[in-house]
Amino acid sequence: MMPMAFALAACLLLSAAVGCESAEDASARRRLERLIAKLESDDPEVSVQGAIDLGNKGPGAEGAVDALVEALSRSEEPVRRQAAYALGKIGPGAEDAVEALEKLLTDEGPLTRVYAVQSLAMIQPKASPHMDVLVAAMGHSDATVRKEAAGVVEEIGPRAAEALPTLIALLSDLKVRRHAAWALGGIGPKARDAIGALERMTRSGDQEAALAARIALEKIRQ
Repeated sequence: MMPMAFALAACLLLSAAVGCESAEDASARRRLERLIAKLESDDPEVSVQGAIDLGNKGPGAEGAVDALVEALSRSEEPVRRQAAYALGKIGPGAEDAVEALEKLLTDEGPLTRVYAVQSLAMIQPKASPHMDVLVAAMGHSDATVRKEAAGVVEEIGPRAAEALPTLIALLSDLKVRRHAAWALGGIGPKARDAIGALERMTRSGDQEAALAARIALEKIRQ
């Protein structure tokens, strides 16, 4: 028997006991290890990019959950925020991160709090979302925070119906009203109380806002 054939046969015989890593699996493991190394860098910018890259892998980054949980306790807020986001992209496979993410609901960074809610909703899609955190964020002085919070409401969908009064109020916010309309559309038929305000928005001189309102109305009236 040739050496290569012998190695293959041995791998097949031993796979049940110890497992044999294919070349493709080995390559994927090494790529994941490189991204984890970036995440663990002392340079915050490198670490943030590592978290972004891991998030882009989605469920394929499940092997990085422990490293991402560690990153949630970093002193740099952007690192915590992106690590939280990455855990959400992994989805239910990041269940072990729930306790650490819940601690971020009171983080000093408003965007980190928003991302923590988003990730918890993605990891536990049947659990009650932390709407109190999102409602507070939609009242933040920073328009970016308001937009991001509305975006998370849109993703959560019908479970976020308790945010209706806040979203309807945001339709008057020139910087955020499109995002509020998208969020109302995401909630769907449960957002019927917003129909009047959205109809008025369709007559807005802001074409993008009017379009967002029309799309939201279509989804609500389904």
